[in-house]
Amino acid sequence: MMKTFDLSKVVRPNIQKLKPYRCARDDFSDGQLMDANENSLGPPMKVDIIDEPERYPCPHQRELKSLYAKWRGVEQKQVFLGVGSDEAIDLLIRMACTPGKDSILTLPPTYGMYGVCAQVNDVNVVKIPLDDGFVMNSKKILTAIENQPKQSPIKIVFVCHPNNPTGIFFFLSFFSLSRSTTHIHTQEMTCRTQRNWKHLQIPSVMPS
Repeated sequence: MMKTFDLSKVVRPNIQKLKPYRCARDDFSDGQLMDANENSLGPPMKVDIIDEPERYPCPHQRELKSLYAKWRGVEQKQVFLGVGSDEAIDLLIRMACTPGKDSILTLPPTYGMYGVCAQVNDVNVVKIPLDDGFVMNSKKILTAIENQPKQSPIKIVFVCHPNNPTGIFFFLSFFSLSRSTTHIHTQEMTCRTQRNWKHLQIPSVMPS
């Protein structure tokens, strides 16, 4: 039985009720922005490579997101900019997993921050080791998700592509399977952490 993926069943209810933080930059971006503790007299020295160095950058990173979205062929609202992948991993876990209840799934040996962020947020980690040759076993992953106790459901499947530390990249058939398969008893999202893919001659699992 196949269902349509429902993000609202993955994101914690209290997160869905959050109202976005609104700062003064949402209303004002010109003039003397005293609330930001900026230097109203301008920079103390001439700086040619940066416009208005006394200003804080846009908190929404609209210009950068627009350029990246155009490059990747996606909408600007689909782009998230974080301080490295560690911040994004931590935010995903906090967004989806209830501390002391929910679980994530990892494929060791893999990037260690998945487990670290899970431990910090008091989230259980289900580990499905890679097969010989560091190959991903899709059947084992899907079985683990289906057999996971309902009181501790797997909310996120983390797949590092190419994998760290093995350097192996996974066949895209699993990602197609994860997009087309929604389990009867659970709703989970597959997080594909693509590290340094732009430097490698391998296919990306992101739209292009």
